[in-house]
Amino acid sequence: MSDPPSLSPAEALALIENLSPGSYSSAILRGEEDGYGWGTTEVLLAGVIDAIKEGTFSNIQVRTKKKLKPPEPIPVPGRRVKPKVNNFLAAAKAYAKQAERE
Repeated sequence: MSDPPSLSPAEALALIENLSPGSYSSAILRGEEDGYGWGTTEVLLAGVIDAIKEGTFSNIQVRTKKKLKPPEPIPVPGRRVKPKVNNFLAAAKAYAKQAERE
């Protein structure tokens, strides 16, 4: 029976550090479980699409009088999206907080 192949800790660390960005293991190590399959190319392409959408929105907004809704960015793993604030809810919370102080 042959001996199992030996792998030094340095070799194991080198293998882990050089995982493909789109691999499942790499996504888990980054803490992005939804990042599986998202490599550099996909992230850059999403950025290009977002830039085109923003440019188109700006171009149309300049030529119209009414306020348009800005485009939603493509969801990309690791990108934090600000939660939408409901203005009525925010005002109600502020009023309740002020009432508690009085």
